[in-house]
Amino acid sequence: MKMKAIFKGSIFAAIAYIILGLVLVIWPDITMKTLVYVTAAVLGVGGIVSIVRYIIHSPIKGEINSYLASGLVMLMVALFMYLREDLVVTIIPFVLGLAIVIDGFVKLQRSIDLARLHFEGWVLVLLMAAISIALGVVLLTRPIDTARVLTIVLGIGLIFSGVTGIVVNIFINSKLKNLAKDEAITVESVANDEEDLGKVKVDDSTITVEPVGGPAPQNSGASVTGAPHDAAQDAAAGQSDNDGGIKEEKL
Repeated sequence: MKMKAIFKGSIFAAIAYIILGLVLVIWPDITMKTLVYVTAAVLGVGGIVSIVRYIIHSPIKGEINSYLASGLVMLMVALFMYLREDLVVTIIPFVLGLAIVIDGFVKLQRSIDLARLHFEGWVLVLLMAAISIALGVVLLTRPIDTARVLTIVLGIGLIFSGVTGIVVNIFINSKLKNLAKDEAITVESVANDEEDLGKVKVDDSTITVEPVGGPAPQNSGASVTGAPHDAAQDAAAGQSDNDGGIKEEKL
């Protein structure tokens, strides 16, 4: 359940990156002040929604949420952006560049995780991470003085970060699902093998082999080999009796 929540949150964040990037690329002449006001409005609405969710959400034993705290934080940030928009305008490129760098670090970890699990495709994820980090560093160092060009670069960076974020998350999610299926099949196979082995052991302990017609004699070999010897003795005894009878007739 927690992994699903993380996956959905990552997808929503990537979509937000793409939308904001498209706005900056399509309307590069938009002033940073307008962007500040729009962002503050979005944060304010999000904060109100989070607080309302906390109020209407019935508490369940053992469940803890942060709707109220997160809502208050978003409202405070929105209020600060409205009151100090002049200061916020100067730090927007820095904040967005830092966000792109952090996203690149997340992709870097994902590529390492894939490599450690011996999954294919980790090199591609690593390449996406490197590009994201490079774009973020460029925005942080601010080598571009023209506001229009800087806005376009910001938009491109956000779009790239969002698109690659969606691709990486879907790719990793599918790999983890396949891994879970393989582990389930392996566990089931081992359990079946152990069950079959137990049956074989029980059967071996109860099997008895008896010949047809009753139990076999213990010294059957001795009786078979002794039969010719007894016949020879009987023949010799009969011959001696015949010789004795002939001698008596002669007398």
